Amino acid sequence: MRTLSKIGLTILAFIIGGVIIAGLNEAQGTKSGGGPIGVLFSIGLMAAITAIWKWKPESERKGNKPDNNQQLDKS
Repeated sequence: MRTLSKIGLTILAFIIGGVIIAGLNEAQGTKSGGGPIGVLFSIGLMAAITAIWKWKPESERKGNKPDNNQQLDKS
């Protein structure tokens, strides 16, 4: 996944998280925060963004492995 895609997904995650927190504020009648449920959604948002930035495609993961696949000759 390219950096531009990661930036786009991060922005999308912030937008979705903001909509959820704003909905919680309206439902609870508060002006800011979101209460304990808002804290849980905020932690989930941080975990989602961390997962977006740590994810690597399988092709990149294979390229980082050391070449330890030597065959021993048992003659």
